[in-house]
Amino acid sequence: MISGLFGTRRKMDAQGHKNTHKFDKIEIYAEGERSKAFDAVDKIRELQIGEISLPQLVAVGDQSCGKSSLLESITGISFPVGSDLCTRFATQIVLRRTDATDASAVVQATILPGPGSISKDATRKKLESFRHVFKESEFGPKEFRDIIIKAGKAMGIENEVDEIVSGKRFSDDILKIELSASHHPHLTIVDVPGLFHNPTKHQTEEDKVLIRKLIENYTEDKRTIIMAVMDGRNNLAIQEVFKMARTADPEGRRTVGVITKCDVVQPGEENGPMNIAANKVEYLRHGWFVVRNRSTKESNQRITADELRKHEDEFLKKDPWCTLDPQRVGVPKLKEFLGRLLHEHIQSELPRLAEEINAIIIDSTEKLGTLGEARTDLSKQRLYLTLLAKDYENKVTEYLNGQIGQILPKSHPLKVRTRVQDLHDEYAAAMKTKGHSRPFKTMDGRDEGRDYNLEATDQVGEGLSEPRDIIEWISKAYHGSRGPELRPLINNDVVVCLFRDQAKNWRTVTESHIKSVVDVVKEFNSALLTRIITEETVRRRITMRITKEMAHSIAAAYDLLENLIEDEFCGILQTVDDDYMAALNKSKATRIQFRLMGNLVKEMVSQKIGKISKSEETPKADVKHSSFDPAAALADWLGKATDAFAGKNAVVEDIHDILKAYYPIALRRFIATVNSQVVERKLLGKDGPLRLFRPDYITVLEDEELNTITREDTQIANLRQELQSRLDRATRALEAANSI
Repeated sequence: MISGLFGTRRKMDAQGHKNTHKFDKIEIYAEGERSKAFDAVDKIRELQIGEISLPQLVAVGDQSCGKSSLLESITGISFPVGSDLCTRFATQIVLRRTDATDASAVVQATILPGPGSISKDATRKKLESFRHVFKESEFGPKEFRDIIIKAGKAMGIENEVDEIVSGKRFSDDILKIELSASHHPHLTIVDVPGLFHNPTKHQTEEDKVLIRKLIENYTEDKRTIIMAVMDGRNNLAIQEVFKMARTADPEGRRTVGVITKCDVVQPGEENGPMNIAANKVEYLRHGWFVVRNRSTKESNQRITADELRKHEDEFLKKDPWCTLDPQRVGVPKLKEFLGRLLHEHIQSELPRLAEEINAIIIDSTEKLGTLGEARTDLSKQRLYLTLLAKDYENKVTEYLNGQIGQILPKSHPLKVRTRVQDLHDEYAAAMKTKGHSRPFKTMDGRDEGRDYNLEATDQVGEGLSEPRDIIEWISKAYHGSRGPELRPLINNDVVVCLFRDQAKNWRTVTESHIKSVVDVVKEFNSALLTRIITEETVRRRITMRITKEMAHSIAAAYDLLENLIEDEFCGILQTVDDDYMAALNKSKATRIQFRLMGNLVKEMVSQKIGKISKSEETPKADVKHSSFDPAAALADWLGKATDAFAGKNAVVEDIHDILKAYYPIALRRFIATVNSQVVERKLLGKDGPLRLFRPDYITVLEDEELNTITREDTQIANLRQELQSRLDRATRALEAANSI
């Protein structure tokens, strides 16, 4: 007999011919290739990269289906059995062929930390320290049972067989049992706990649910080959694990069926398992195998593997089992098939597996890049913060120039220039409609602007004392404030006071505008810091430190605004704008024209009426004797017009025209000054709140304050450690994958 990857093989093939030396060389070559593939996948599995699944062979079955005995026959390990022992984790059985003699063959038990433990440093180290080594000859059911209990405790699972289970009830950590000897094939099998149906003290209803979930996690993985085991005495239709396998693999592409306990099938009932084995009942792409399990008597006698294999051969030569395909019966053939199938499966999945690992490397590298270089000393901390400040400074300049580089909604906080320009337009419109206390008059006595902005005009003057009419208001102020000046001279103080009262709404409208700009600036600053400083803790610390300085900067803007208002309302009225005299002269000319035309119309109407009256009184014969003196009529009309110019309202109207000519010039000047000095210089300029976080600000920070700002908090440090560990493990995994 010779042993190898294909299990113990007869020296004669099915036709009775001797195997040639050439075939042995092919087998040895295949064994080496499979060994490399299995070792590489096992290495990747040990690295515990949770985001990817690996090609694997998983043994599943209902409890008492003979799965443990089958694994014992395949691996040579004596599995513990008992209703009081319920494992809540998977067990990976690794068989590796080495040059070690049977006498020096060893069994090593370790724990592979699962995704839930790999990133927790203390937990990972504790699990990785779990290691027990036995001579293979000394590793029996009792030792295996003890290892399962100890592993459960190491994973945080309380699993005392003589007490009710408490604590964590499931773990994604894996118990690894590795056997290395010259008589072992290269094979890796993952064993999951058997699914039971009747809960007990040690196997609760909750355990049933958890084990079912554990089995589903493995069987639903598209890279898992399912070795589904069934008791030959049972009806396939009631095998719960096969129902789960059909759900996960409806076409049977990943499932290998194994029928156990054929030797205890009642005589006359062999047709059931025979039809299943012939792939007639439940079709599986990889077909079915029939094996004979170790009996209780054989277990008690502790017969050797060779003796067990001999008993199996003898049984399978009996009718009706001898009629089955000889390549589909017996543990050796099953081992041969599983080794070949798993190797082919690894080869087919390898390209996609390498792509997924490479994607993890790229993702981890990018995420580490967003965290920046680890800030382990003051020089790195200062450089880190200086680069952030430089980026912030550049972005502020670009965004204030409208250079965002992407399409954003108009209201987006980063569109600071667009939002400020809109506020400027709204401010100008508000000042024009709400800035004056009372509307000026047109020449015909109507309120100016009422025809085109009735609503805005009606809002003006709300809360004013009487009179609301501007002419009446000017008249009252003028007659109540006469000085020693001769008529028609105007008391300049009256004009100044009237202007201040007319423009007193400027303060309210302007302060509202500046508050809106300040809000936009604050929102922009917050949004830009969020975009540039991805580390929340550092961003929060920087924000806290510049908030106080921003408050001072904003206060300076309000101080400047107050100065501008004081200059406008506490000083004299002055302008060098030519538009003022042009507007005033136009008003005077228009008013003269309007009065002259008005008097002319009145005179013409009066003359017409007089003529009509005389014509009715004077006989027609006397009309030719009447005369009209044009010079006298013109002198009389001019005299009346002059009396109108010198009337009691003439000075009042002059004051109105002066205010009307000066007000829009002062308004435009004030709006432009507020926008250029308060907004652009104080709020958006080089000394404004958006220019505080800059490189030279970083250079003057004390070392202690610098460290306080830039030190990584626990969360970021842990994230960096996790990402670095993920990157290192993925890099090693890719190397392992490329080695196949």
